[in-house]
Amino acid sequence: MLRRRQPVQNKDVARTMRSFFSQLSSDERGDPERVAVRYGSRMWGRAGSRLTDQKNLSRSRYYVGVSADIAAFEDLVKRVTLVADTLLLSGDWNSSFHEVARDSPVRRGAEDVLYADHSGPFGADLGSSPRGEEAAQYRHIINNHPATFIGIHSPDLAALGRWLLDSEPLLKAGLAWYLPNYSSRDGQVVEGNTDRTSLTQPEQVSSIDYLIRDGRAIDASGAHPIKSRIVRPILEIELPFIDGVGLRDFSDITISEFNNYTDFRAFLRKSLLELDDAVNAVQSEQALMKIAADIEQELHSMRAQMSLARRRRAVAVSGAAVGTVGAVLAAVYGPVMEDAFKLIAASSAGSGLWAVIDAATSNGPRELKENRWHYVWALSHKAQTLN
Repeated sequence: MLRRRQPVQNKDVARTMRSFFSQLSSDERGDPERVAVRYGSRMWGRAGSRLTDQKNLSRSRYYVGVSADIAAFEDLVKRVTLVADTLLLSGDWNSSFHEVARDSPVRRGAEDVLYADHSGPFGADLGSSPRGEEAAQYRHIINNHPATFIGIHSPDLAALGRWLLDSEPLLKAGLAWYLPNYSSRDGQVVEGNTDRTSLTQPEQVSSIDYLIRDGRAIDASGAHPIKSRIVRPILEIELPFIDGVGLRDFSDITISEFNNYTDFRAFLRKSLLELDDAVNAVQSEQALMKIAADIEQELHSMRAQMSLARRRRAVAVSGAAVGTVGAVLAAVYGPVMEDAFKLIAASSAGSGLWAVIDAATSNGPRELKENRWHYVWALSHKAQTLN
């Protein structure tokens, strides 16, 4: 059986995230703190720099960078993903420091000498490994040396790890990713333990467009006006169809309904971009209420259509054997046979036959699934199921 190809929004982000998640063991997945530390270590250096550069160079008006507290991540992802191509999230710069990596040329040099392979070509001996007192000196250096410590700032590593795991489908599709706030410090390792010295101050990365404060988006780096016209309203508008859905369910549904999701995203962008910047706060709130009401109306219509489709399918499944045969004949022989069955259905004896055939040939849930409002319905249905 051919595996369904996974959708991709941003290839670079998707490639990096898939590589990271593929290397997580089942034990690590069971410990969110370890997931967060592994992610911080993985994104330090080339991986994070490459994605940051790509974001800065991107011409997409819908690649949005947001800095917020970890507690706001779930709501931000569920909302901003509805209008952004790719969402870059970063955390609170003033939160706790957690070491994820360290670098020490001195230690590496000692390890190279102590553990190096001294055998040459064809078994030639290029010299013996250090022994006795000399080896003890190198071991001492390995456990006692100057080093540069790399860490991420996060108020809650476990919460960050859970967010990463719940957002996995979105991250692997390149719809979102997280850029840790890194700090480095020069210090000393003493008997294998880190000597806690003061940290250098973290620097704000240029990729962040907005800082989220009290639920509002504050311009951080001269964000493109188009971004402002979709990010600020999406944080304010009422969207009850996502409120009761967990992040993992939201992620799974968004990926499984990817075509419908992108269609709905285009609709929502257009609706928000049509809002008049010149209106006052009251008029703006009224405009957002109208968009929310339009969404709710379409959602109600989709619910009714899905319910009708299920009833029609039930009629078709429970039809008599003659109805099943008739439906097959109608499908094979087309309009001529359908006309014949209509004549039969006109009589009292055949009154139930055409209902079965009509139910079997009418639009069902499969057709309705190819609709942007089916994505909204799927989220709402999941929320109702959970509540």
